[in-house]
Amino acid sequence: PIDERKISFTEVKNLIKKGKVLLLRVNEGALKGTRSISKFIVVYDYKDEKFYMMDPRQGIMRVSEALLKDAFKTLETKKMRDHRMIIF
Repeated sequence: PIDERKISFTEVKNLIKKGKVLLLRVNEGALKGTRSISKFIVVYDYKDEKFYMMDPRQGIMRVSEALLKDAFKTLETKKMRDHRMIIF
């Protein structure tokens, strides 16, 4: 079923730790140090305090929890977009 509701970064982290793959909307600019842009990315693993993501242009990326949390937070504060994700 489709469920539209608020999501938190803690929920994102817990789903990844349970082995789920997420298609998550974030502020890509916060991840790359560029202008703010909302984009869906695939987040598929968490180990050694890093999130593993697949970026279509850069391939596999490993980012710190603080950086992904910032990209998650600034999606709402800078881009004025709500958080969305698809869980696989």
